[in-house]
Amino acid sequence: MPYRLTLLCWLTVWIYWMFSSRGTKKTVAFQQGLLLRAYTRASAFLSLGLVMAPIHGGWLALRLMPREIMLETAGVACCLAGLSFALWARHTLGRNWSGAITLKEGHELIQTGPYAIVRHPIYAGFLLGMFGTAVALGELRGALAFGIMAASFTRKMYDEERVMNRQFPEAYPEYCSRVRKLVPFVF
Repeated sequence: MPYRLTLLCWLTVWIYWMFSSRGTKKTVAFQQGLLLRAYTRASAFLSLGLVMAPIHGGWLALRLMPREIMLETAGVACCLAGLSFALWARHTLGRNWSGAITLKEGHELIQTGPYAIVRHPIYAGFLLGMFGTAVALGELRGALAFGIMAASFTRKMYDEERVMNRQFPEAYPEYCSRVRKLVPFVF
């Protein structure tokens, strides 16, 4: 079943994330409250749990899309493209990355690679990946997982942009005028 390929993609990303989180720059200041950090993490685990749990029956397993190999394959392709984009963004951030909104020692405004395409490429990639997973799965729980992830990232993006505007008062507004938030040329 193509849907299982999306789970393999998410597992691969998780493994990369765990290993690449070592060696990041020292955090100078947390800019995200404990409650928001907990909400963001819980949302991520809930989203992934919804699509990864072996649910057979019940309202979460309600089919929203027909089981068609072309549709499921398109979902896998979206998942692979989205997660690849997120990995590229994570690699581009390098030692500047943090799972929470923080200021790092020698904090830099990255505007190259995927950050020249959208301001939040990790979120864009994860959302495309979850959309693809939801399509490949074809069940209500996939749509719920996408919605939970989108709500969480929307909140976190707002807070990140506030911090970046404060940290880079001249460069960030100029960057925002050139590069869209999540979808190139649209949003």
